[in-house]
Amino acid sequence: MTEKPKIINILIAKGQTPLASYSEHTGEFIQQCETLLREVQENKSASINLNNGYTVYYINENDITFLLMADSFFAQETVVACLESIKKEFQSTYRGRDFDSECEYGLNEEFQNKLKMKYEYFNENEGATSEVIQQLNTEMNNMKNNIIEAQCSLQDRENNINIASQKASELLNDSESHKNTAIKVRKGENKKNIWLKIGIVFIILLIIYFLVCIVCKSFTFQCTS
Repeated sequence: MTEKPKIINILIAKGQTPLASYSEHTGEFIQQCETLLREVQENKSASINLNNGYTVYYINENDITFLLMADSFFAQETVVACLESIKKEFQSTYRGRDFDSECEYGLNEEFQNKLKMKYEYFNENEGATSEVIQQLNTEMNNMKNNIIEAQCSLQDRENNINIASQKASELLNDSESHKNTAIKVRKGENKKNIWLKIGIVFIILLIIYFLVCIVCKSFTFQCTS
């Protein structure tokens, strides 16, 4: 049974310095890709046919090379889609970063797993084109936007709940304040009423005293017959 054509190796480099790569193969394939970096033309996209039945494709942009080795019979449109997808992912991840002082394969730890995902996806989906990838990206962006909108909605709800809770707390504090004020007013009124009653009793007693004095014609309550 003839083995299905597939992608062999993926390599990203700055100039001739490899930054990250992924392959399920070792040895000569990796060495060949590293050697072919010397033939990469600046800001060009091209393919290089090898004598061993493989083809190397690359995209160079701003001195960053995205290079892929595949079986010569592997669908070229899938190769192009794969390289474009890797380039977009890389540029999105490292926008504005300078790799002049980066050591060889210095990005493997943080970016190799993404290359592995591309490697596996495009090997399993030979025939996938840039249009298919664009559709997938659109769906992913829509999903991302939906998630962001849901998060914003949740945030708005949380803010509304916090505002309502704050208003309820303020109303409760106002209610307590009014209650305390009412109690103080009531106490003040009660004191006023007590003093008013005392004053009335005093006045009544004073009136009685004067009446008695008038009747007895004396201020010592010694009435004459």
